[in-house]
Amino acid sequence: MNVRLGSAALCVVFLVGLGCESVRRRGRGKADAVATGDGAEATGGGDGVADRPNGPGEVDTAVDGTDTPQPTCQMTGIRARGLVTTSVGYLVYDGQKVGVRAGHDKAIGCVNTLGLDFAIGGGCKLTLDYTTLAGGWVLDKASLEGDIACGDFWKPEDTLVFETDSLDSDYAPTALSGVASVEAPLSAAACSPTDKITLLGQVQLKHSGSSVGEDRYMTVDLNGLTVEGAFLSRLSTLSGCPADAVTCDGVTCGPDKYGVACGGCGQDTICVGGACVDSGCNSGAPGGATLGMSAGEQVYTDENGAPFSLHSLCGDPAVWMIRTALWCPACSQLAPYFQAVYDAAAPLGVKFILLVGENNSGGAATVANAHNYKIQHGYQEGWIALVDPHWSLTAQIIRTTSNGLPSHVILDKSLVVRQSSTNTSSIWAEENALVEILIEEGLWEP
Repeated sequence: MNVRLGSAALCVVFLVGLGCESVRRRGRGKADAVATGDGAEATGGGDGVADRPNGPGEVDTAVDGTDTPQPTCQMTGIRARGLVTTSVGYLVYDGQKVGVRAGHDKAIGCVNTLGLDFAIGGGCKLTLDYTTLAGGWVLDKASLEGDIACGDFWKPEDTLVFETDSLDSDYAPTALSGVASVEAPLSAAACSPTDKITLLGQVQLKHSGSSVGEDRYMTVDLNGLTVEGAFLSRLSTLSGCPADAVTCDGVTCGPDKYGVACGGCGQDTICVGGACVDSGCNSGAPGGATLGMSAGEQVYTDENGAPFSLHSLCGDPAVWMIRTALWCPACSQLAPYFQAVYDAAAPLGVKFILLVGENNSGGAATVANAHNYKIQHGYQEGWIALVDPHWSLTAQIIRTTSNGLPSHVILDKSLVVRQSSTNTSSIWAEENALVEILIEEGLWEP
């Protein structure tokens, strides 16, 4: 049986459930010059380390080993502004100096590698290295040397280095916007103001513990952080001009892939997957099993014989409905795992429903069948047991993907279908759908 849940693994269950595939960026060139941001000249030879400041009229040798002269210029006004949100606290930047390492494609005339070094009060050092891939900006590596300079939320004795473990994923991409081009061939124009560079997206950082189970993780949200000023662009080992990131591309509402807010929806509609759809809590909304559609109103009979309206759950963070039967062996085998999910998510307000449709002989289930099924299999008191003879109601909102049971439907707080499936040996897809909803609601941190 392919299951992942354990009754004690509450956090691990949902973190692992995201199933994000990390994409390691390879084949990157190094940034070649260092801008100290303190008003002093700084040049480099391709190793990312600043050489001594040049004297008047002096130039460095190109990083490709030739003697092609490179221009120099005064580094001025490199400043960071904005608020960086992390999973442990906020990093506040209000004009602090920034070190900049920029590489330039001489033939085309653009910046194509960029390193940014941030610090607060001489500590809390955040380092970000970007390069180009497939015509856009990607984060190559990142680190944060955290200490009390980050803010009052950081314990004075807790000096840790967090860094990228598996770089950038499709789940949380990063990018840059507003990086200035320069004139080709490389000239003093390379020192022209960048105006403002905007950072986008978020990155996952890891501090490796001394033993198993001691690793610590941090999410760093870069949206809203900007860099302003002028920097020196130098010959790069890469080629091509990265394009500015396009935000809200194909997204009309909610956050885009970088986490940028793209607007909202009108009355009786909600945002699902970047589009506005009918709310399932609108009494006039049609029902259906298609993902992103309203489940519509359904009125069942509960285990005590009373009517139960699906709309009574409007506003709860999520609803997990499981279609089952007394004769179903897979349903009985998976019961402990359903109950483990309940233990993890019910405290967050998620509602769980058993939809009992048939008895042991395949006949229509009764109220007594629903009540006894819940007790017999040890389901927690908070489970809602409903009778739905031959599943005549839930057939409208559960897409059966096999002839077996159990079948599932996951609804969000507006009773919009987010998952509709049949799984007889695992609940991976259902867990993922639930976790995504909880993240959207701010109840679970990825």
